[in-house]
Amino acid sequence: MASFPSFYSASTSPLPRGIVQAQASPQRGKSRNPVSGLTVEEAEEDRLKFIRCFTDGIEASRVKGRSGVSVWEKVADKLARDGGPVKLARNETPVPVDRAHWQGSFPWDDEVRRRNRYTFGNQGGFRPNQLETINAVLSKRDVFLVMPTGGGKSLCYQIPALVNHEARRGGTTVVICPLVSLILDQETQLSQCGILCAGLTSSTAHTMPPAETFKKLFSAKLRVLFVTPERLSASKRLLDLLAGLYKNNLLHGFVVDEAHCVSQWGHDFREDYLQLANIRKTFPGVPILAMTATAKPEIIGDIMAQLGMPSSSTVMIRSSLNWANISYAVIRKPPKGKILEALAAKIRELGGEDGRGSGIVYCMSKKDCDQVCTGLRAYNIKAAVYHADLPQTTRDNNQKLWMDNEVQVMAATVAFGMGINKRDVRFVIHYSMPKTLQAFYQESGRAGRDGRPSYSVIYYDYYSKNRNQWLIEQ
Repeated sequence: MASFPSFYSASTSPLPRGIVQAQASPQRGKSRNPVSGLTVEEAEEDRLKFIRCFTDGIEASRVKGRSGVSVWEKVADKLARDGGPVKLARNETPVPVDRAHWQGSFPWDDEVRRRNRYTFGNQGGFRPNQLETINAVLSKRDVFLVMPTGGGKSLCYQIPALVNHEARRGGTTVVICPLVSLILDQETQLSQCGILCAGLTSSTAHTMPPAETFKKLFSAKLRVLFVTPERLSASKRLLDLLAGLYKNNLLHGFVVDEAHCVSQWGHDFREDYLQLANIRKTFPGVPILAMTATAKPEIIGDIMAQLGMPSSSTVMIRSSLNWANISYAVIRKPPKGKILEALAAKIRELGGEDGRGSGIVYCMSKKDCDQVCTGLRAYNIKAAVYHADLPQTTRDNNQKLWMDNEVQVMAATVAFGMGINKRDVRFVIHYSMPKTLQAFYQESGRAGRDGRPSYSVIYYDYYSKNRNQWLIEQ
């Protein structure tokens, strides 16, 4: 991976909590960003606005019973009175030191390979660390998986979910996702493979209505259930059904997808992520798989602490985060009157043999998105726009046009990308400097998932640098 210029320093690590918490900065309401013109409060409200567009709502789920006792506590108390499962499933013995242990032979080998080849159509076998993770999960271990974007994390819970369901003649794996759009995407993909799954969110676009989902969950026929943290914490009916599965040893596991959200969002504006600690308290025998594309050691430690995953018995699996097929470049941003012409030329250069390869241009603001989209169209490049101010139907339609290659370029804020599974993205361009190296890695990693040569470009100028520095110092 190419080196980065000196303006990427330790100060560009994930933003300190003062950026989010109202009491952290004495200057809130007074100081304005010299570029956007927004105060910290206005910028924060803008950020929360687009987060609400794609989640189950970050406030509605903080529901308590009339007595003030949380839904989790009520279910845990009922389980304690009724008695837990016949036996605890999770393996708490010390983790084998030899990494090759997870590459060895296991009783489920034939079924795992059969599912990979015939259910999911992977004729070439497994990608790096997929089989090791699957074996650890099927060994009833807590597993923390760090695997790059597009590396095949989903298969690491999908195959165990099917193998466990077959072996125990029923039962469900629960997958916790941060965004409704991500749930819908994964639900659609599994359904196309003939796998009975469902999602429970505020969306009406799921493969089955909520009443049918609860019925399938009750009968232990549902292989995979997708939920947001908010929905999991809010629904006593859902937790009661999971408790019923648990008592019959049919709750196979919990999967926390995009697990970095536990640390990055749970301490601030999505408190229900911290409620996931109740999984271990309420269902102590159920193993947890936490998955993320990138996380610093201190963030991994925080996630494991929040989820109750002991380091002594948790299997840690890390894949290389280097994308060998992505070439990186950092380019000084041309003057305002020339940037769109230069951007259009760069897109044609990076777009493959015919110059029409698919790509994303990430912009810092919604205004920039609109200007980039309009400017590219003026240079005869088919472009669409994606940000939180657009109606949901417009966002969905623009995303479909881009996914179907009806438009070449999506000009978007960071609201676009998580959960998008498009393999033929040839380039990702940052119209302004990313806020953090972690964000840059996640966003640039959306290029080249098909393994073909792809490109990541950052346009930088001192306005962007000063804007990021201003945000960090608030």
